Amino acid sequence: MATMLSTAERSTELLERERELEALRAWLEAVRDERHGRLVLVGGEAGVGKTALLRCFCDEQPSSTRILWGSCDPLFTPRPLGPLLDVAQLTGGELGEVVRSEAKPHEVTASLLRELAVHMPTVLVLEDVHWADEASLDVLRLLGRRLGMTPALVIASYRDDEVDRSHPLRIVLADLTDQNDEAIEAVKRALEHHRDLRDRRREGDSLRCLSEILSCPGRIRESEQAGREAVAVLERLPPGPELALAYSNLSAICQAAHEVEEGLIWGTRALTLAQRLG
Repeated sequence: MATMLSTAERSTELLERERELEALRAWLEAVRDERHGRLVLVGGEAGVGKTALLRCFCDEQPSSTRILWGSCDPLFTPRPLGPLLDVAQLTGGELGEVVRSEAKPHEVTASLLRELAVHMPTVLVLEDVHWADEASLDVLRLLGRRLGMTPALVIASYRDDEVDRSHPLRIVLADLTDQNDEAIEAVKRALEHHRDLRDRRREGDSLRCLSEILSCPGRIRESEQAGREAVAVLERLPPGPELALAYSNLSAICQAAHEVEEGLIWGTRALTLAQRLG
C-alpha cells in the first residue's frame, strides 16, 4: 500500500516545505528501523516544487543511503519502461538486462525488488509518473503491493491536475493509496526516536509536523496540543527556523478556531523571528 503526500501550495522557499520533508524523513526512518518498504505518492500541480522537494530530501541523505532516480518524459509515445531504464543505467546487472529485454511488468518488478534489497536502505524516485507508459504503471502498481519486505522507500511524483478520470494513473492511485492515519503514525515514530536521542530541536519540529498532519482529518484538539508542545520545546532552545514554523503553525490553528487575537500574536512572532533569522 502507499501513502499520499500533497504539495498543493506554491513555494519558492524550501523552508516552507519542512512539513513534507519531515514526513519523508519519518518514512525513511521507519524503513530503516522496521526494514519494511514504503511507497509514497507525491502529488501537486506543475510548478509547486515537487522536484525541488525530492532533490532536497535526497541531497540530505548520508552516503550510506543509496539514491536511484528515474524520470518520465512528456512524449507522444512514452518510452517503454522509461523511468526504469534510467534506474537500470545506474544499477546495471540483472535489472539492466531485464529492462532492456522488454520483459513483462511482473518480471521487471521481481528484478527491481531484488535490486532494492541489495542495499539497505535505498531511496527510489520515479518522477512525473503521469507521463509514464502503461508498462511502467503496471510495475509501480505491482511494486506497491509487494514492497513490504524490501527495505526501500519508493517515491513517485505526479501532476494531479493532469490526472483526469480517464487517466490510467488514476486506477493505480486508487489501488495503492492508504489513509492519513499512516502518515500520523510515521511522524509519531520519528518523534519517539528523536526523544530517545534527546534531540530536542528535531523533537519540537516533529511535534509541529504532527500538529499540521493532525489538522488534515479534523483532529483539531490533538493538533493544537501538539502545536503548543512544539512551541514549548523549541522555545527552550536558541531560536531557529523550526521555532518560526512552530509559531506560524500555531497561528493558523488559532485562526481556524476563530481565536483571531491569539492567532495574530503567534503570527507576529513568526514573522518577527523569520525576519531576524534572515
